[in-house]
Amino acid sequence: PAPVPPPREGHTFVGWFADAALTTQWDFASSTMPASAITLYAQWSINSYPVTFESNGGSAVPEQSVAYDTLVSEPDAPSREGHTFTGWYADAALTVPWDFTADAVPASAITLYASWSINSYPVTFDVNGGSTVPGRTLVYGSLVSRPEDPTREGYTFAGWFADAAFTVPWNFAADTVPGSPLVLHAKWSVNS
Repeated sequence: PAPVPPPREGHTFVGWFADAALTTQWDFASSTMPASAITLYAQWSINSYPVTFESNGGSAVPEQSVAYDTLVSEPDAPSREGHTFTGWYADAALTVPWDFTADAVPASAITLYASWSINSYPVTFDVNGGSTVPGRTLVYGSLVSRPEDPTREGYTFAGWFADAAFTVPWNFAADTVPGSPLVLHAKWSVNS
C-alpha cells in the first residue's frame, strides 16, 4: 500500500515518484521492490486561493486567484462618490493594513477590505447682488444649515436654488452636499 503523504501547507499531494526529477511515478499496484534500498519522492502542486475585495460601498474590484505564499497583485483603487480611497486591510475592522509588497497569500481564501475617508466640499452662496452670506466647508452627504436670508434694497428674497436658472429649489431639510463643490443661488423678486 502507498504510504500516506505528510501534510504540506498550501500544497496538494500528486504522487510518489521513483526519481528525484519526478519523471517516473511509482505504481504501488504493479511495481516491485528491488534488491536494494530505494527512495521515493513526493510530488506536490501548489494550491491557489481566491482573494476577494470588499470595496465597502465603492466600485467593484475583480476577484483574483493567487498561488499559496505569493503576493497579491494590487488592483486599481476603487472609486466612491464623496470619498477618498485610503488602502486595503486584511480585516473588516480596518486595523491590519495589507502590504502588497510583503504580505503573501495564506493557505485559505482571503478577503481584503477597502478603507475610505469622507471628503469635504466648499458650499458657497451666490447672493446675486444681495448682502454677503459666508460660505462654509461641509462633508459629503451632510445637510446644509439654512443661512440667514440675504437682503437687497428694492427686492424680496425668494429662496435658494441649486442652479443659476432657478429651476431647482434647494431643500435644506433633505438635500445634501454632493461629491463636488456646491453653489446655492439667491433668487429675488423685485418690489413694486
